[in-house]
Amino acid sequence: MPRAYEAAPPTGEYRSVLLPLGYEPPPPPSEYTSVLLPLAYETPARPSGYQPAPMPPVSEPVPRPPAYEPAPGPVAYQPAPAPPAGPPAPPSADDAWRQALRPAGERQTWPAAPAAVDTNPGFSIDSLVAPAAPPVVGPDSRAAEAVAFARAQIGRPCVWGASGPGSYDPSGLTQASWKSAGVMLPRATQDQAQVGPAVALGAMQPGDLVFFHANVSHVGLYVGDGMMVHAPSPGARIAEESVAYAGQAAIHSVVRPV
Repeated sequence: MPRAYEAAPPTGEYRSVLLPLGYEPPPPPSEYTSVLLPLAYETPARPSGYQPAPMPPVSEPVPRPPAYEPAPGPVAYQPAPAPPAGPPAPPSADDAWRQALRPAGERQTWPAAPAAVDTNPGFSIDSLVAPAAPPVVGPDSRAAEAVAFARAQIGRPCVWGASGPGSYDPSGLTQASWKSAGVMLPRATQDQAQVGPAVALGAMQPGDLVFFHANVSHVGLYVGDGMMVHAPSPGARIAEESVAYAGQAAIHSVVRPV
């Protein structure tokens, strides 16, 4: 006859426990345990001759760099004092020459210069004759005189706006050359191109004025054999060159003053 089945008791990891009312769980254990000392407790005295351990030596403080001081700023620029205003300077030799070429009614008046300054340029317009000029004969004597004067100026500096006697620009040279022969020409190059009849290139004679470029900005004095005397450019010197020095196409026109 088989045995009656009996259920096995339940196996649980935890079991229920009924605690009485008012139960307080014990406090958890602490890491340190309190010790009650009697009121008369005294710290045990140190033995005689006790010396505390010496403190480590204090190192010297590291010196700090000196405080930064900005460099002094630049000294404010003081402009040089202006020179005292003095009397106006006398006109230069070129200005005196230019004034002498104007009619008397159109000449400018210059302020008087100090007595210590010599305002005499040392020449007059009537004294400008070519030194050691060859004798002039024939009907073209005035043109020959102008050519001789122009050749005597070869080697002098070319200065813009100058009309002699120490330096010249192109129209200043042609004007002074014909002035030495008694013929007054205008000062500007474009005006000189209107003073006489036009001449063909193949019919040029000494003394003719040869003009260059479309704006008639340059002029030379023809001296014969395809050569002319002119002031080439500022900084150069008066020279005798071919009329084709800048190319045949650069020649604008030829004018005969007389």
